[in-house]
Amino acid sequence: MTKKTDAGKGAALRETGQKWLERIKAAEAEEKRFLDDAAVATAVYRGKAAPKSDGSSDTAPFDFNILFSNVETIVPAVINSAPAPDIRRRFGADDPAARDFAQLLERAISVQIDDSRLQSELEAMAQDGFLAGRGIVRLRFMSDFIGGETTDEALREIAEDGAEGDAGGDATGGGAGDNQGRDASGGGIGRTGARHGAPIGNGAAGAARSGSFAQDGGGAAAAAGDRGYDASATGDGAASATGGGAASAPGGEQLANERIVFEAVSWRDYRHGKAKRWDQRPWEAFRHTIAPDDYDSFVDGTLVALQADDSGDTDDADHEVWEVWDRKSRTVLFIGAGDGTVLKTVDDPLGLSGFFPTATPVQPIEVNGNLEPVNPFSIYRKLADELDTTTKRIRLITRQLKVKGWYGVSPTDVQAVLEADDNEFVPIADAEVWAKNGGLQAAVLFWPVERLIVVLSQLYGLRDQTKQAIYEITGISDIVRGASNAAETYGAQQIKSQWGSLRIHKMQRMIERASRDLFVMMAEVIPAKFSPETLQKMTDVQLLPTAQDLTPVAPKPLPQGLPPEAMAQAQQAA
Repeated sequence: MTKKTDAGKGAALRETGQKWLERIKAAEAEEKRFLDDAAVATAVYRGKAAPKSDGSSDTAPFDFNILFSNVETIVPAVINSAPAPDIRRRFGADDPAARDFAQLLERAISVQIDDSRLQSELEAMAQDGFLAGRGIVRLRFMSDFIGGETTDEALREIAEDGAEGDAGGDATGGGAGDNQGRDASGGGIGRTGARHGAPIGNGAAGAARSGSFAQDGGGAAAAAGDRGYDASATGDGAASATGGGAASAPGGEQLANERIVFEAVSWRDYRHGKAKRWDQRPWEAFRHTIAPDDYDSFVDGTLVALQADDSGDTDDADHEVWEVWDRKSRTVLFIGAGDGTVLKTVDDPLGLSGFFPTATPVQPIEVNGNLEPVNPFSIYRKLADELDTTTKRIRLITRQLKVKGWYGVSPTDVQAVLEADDNEFVPIADAEVWAKNGGLQAAVLFWPVERLIVVLSQLYGLRDQTKQAIYEITGISDIVRGASNAAETYGAQQIKSQWGSLRIHKMQRMIERASRDLFVMMAEVIPAKFSPETLQKMTDVQLLPTAQDLTPVAPKPLPQGLPPEAMAQAQQAA
């Protein structure tokens, strides 16, 4: 009966995995044009060969990489410093507790911004947005467990118990190991010293207060902490904190080093469900690559065993995994990209009001009611090809601008003139022959560089016109690029600066919106996941009572000899 039940569960899991793979492939097909254009733009930006927009076979790198110039101009213009949180009471309500809590959150968020280098991730998001067409940054909550080492005395006791015939093991029922992450239910031993309380890139799946570190009650929940992979799944072995103090795990471990990590997600590794607005998307998925050494410790062995097909596959290649966030079930599923095996499931890791761990993506080209991104380079790609063709012709003609020609007289006389220095004259041996042939002008024919110079000047003018057309499309005025014209007046330059930066302001607001979304998520995660000790050290605000605070204060002795009424008032005041 149990085997039949397990077979049914395995079939249901395989069906679930295949369903999600089909959804991911359908989302990829919906955005195929964007993905292809983004791949071309990335190749051009990196100076690699890319096909022309007209379908020609010329795949040489761009000689004039206007895309690289534009991206490197826009990104520093839209983000040049890390965002700063500004948390305050709405409408300035006179509430001391709310004021103190807002100050606490602002300090905690500021520390996380500095420690996790949010600015570098926002710059990567902006680069993806203006290069590929979509920039995404996500938030993760991570923590470590320290302590819990088995002492020499405990090892001797284990050895003595083993000699007496008792079942060997430590207090948790598992083996022993120095600084190794153990299963909360006593199933196995981890391979690394730090165990992260979050699945691959998501959040507090197994961290204190939110999740479990067991795999269905006792599987091998070994953590791969050096890569940020979590050993948690859907088990029952809880390792949660119950109020104040650091969370304690079995074996004497304690939750420590709670932190928020930001990650700019590549446009290649992101998919989402179909919707008309970002806040209405039903699911989103992230692609990861897991090394073979970390794969066994990352997956939920119980779930994988239910879906095993006895194929005997022992592939040592890296494993491609999709991390799917399903809003409807508020569950995170890890699915093998090849066969659709459900590797692990986690229930609502972060507990965010919006569920998803991503900020609103940066898409420079947006259409209301359509979330499909548009690659900015595809808008002016034909002009970029024209600019590159013009530059290649300029390079070829410039190579021909050499003083060369033909002569029909004695080579000795011509060679002597070519080797002569300044103010040096050489004699002509056959002066009569030179004179009969009309002199040097008739005897020597020069390469027609004058015509090449005329063509070259026209090509330079055409290239400037093409550049200006690209700047008009992209909105990058010459004043934004730091270029200027000495003939222009100060008023003309002010007008160009004012109107030329309108699109830059729009792009800056995209970064501000994404930063605000991250701050809101951090304001939800920090109070729910961080221990009071961590918050107290991070913000320098006393949250836990000291021994002096807990010591009762003895009342002052009342003066003697007071009238009854005065004595009653003194007692009431005390």
